[in-house]
Amino acid sequence: MPPGFKIEVYAPGVLQARQMAWGDKGTLFVGSFDLGNVYAITDSGGKKEVKTILKGLSMPTGLAFRNGALYVIAIDKLRKYDDAEANLDHLGEGKVVYDDMPSYAAHGWKYLAADKDGWFYVPFGPPFNIGIPPTSLSQIRRVDSQTGNAEVWALGVRNSVGGDVDPRTGNTGSPRTRATGSATTCRATSST
Repeated sequence: MPPGFKIEVYAPGVLQARQMAWGDKGTLFVGSFDLGNVYAITDSGGKKEVKTILKGLSMPTGLAFRNGALYVIAIDKLRKYDDAEANLDHLGEGKVVYDDMPSYAAHGWKYLAADKDGWFYVPFGPPFNIGIPPTSLSQIRRVDSQTGNAEVWALGVRNSVGGDVDPRTGNTGSPRTRATGSATTCRATSST
């Protein structure tokens, strides 16, 4: 480890942690893998408190926080929980924003990347490692967080695990994803 850096546990008891999102008031929201939980980590006088705020979801790996609302994406639904930080003890069922998604688990877990205009970029991996996927898969869709309208943003994506939006501009430019297995994007250049 480089001088001046250290590693320490931020908060214990957050099992199978996946994507995280900061709330406006300092709450760290954390999705999980197959436990089906979403956690909220708050700071109480320097002590981190972990609370399970949602249970029983189908792989709620992806999270985003926007305009006071927590967005949670599970296998087949993107839900919005309004005023999340004020309702950590009872978020309710949430509002389904988008649900035109297959329900399989293999490569079906999702992550969210939000741009400056409130669109979420959502990966749709195929349910296998080798084969020709149907046209509705192996893609990244762009979903409007307010209306639920969606469009295909990128094709040929095997299994994206996360994604990035330029923090300086809030734009995507082109999808950049971290791949598992094969490459997710290609660039062809010519020497002529």
